[in-house]
Amino acid sequence: MAKLETRKMFATWYRTVAMLQSGLDASSAMTHYFPVADFFKEFFGVMASCQSGKVIQHRTE
Repeated sequence: MAKLETRKMFATWYRTVAMLQSGLDASSAMTHYFPVADFFKEFFGVMASCQSGKVIQHRTE
């Protein structure tokens, strides 16, 4: 049975937060933004096309 090493995932999150707080501009990695209402339909289409980086779900209020 494979063991999931969650400590490594947490360490990655902490390093990512530290890099963002120190001024890293990650905006170029975020290629698509979709509203909640359309997210799943749009997300799977973009992912299937292999033309995406980080896809963001955002709320519009």
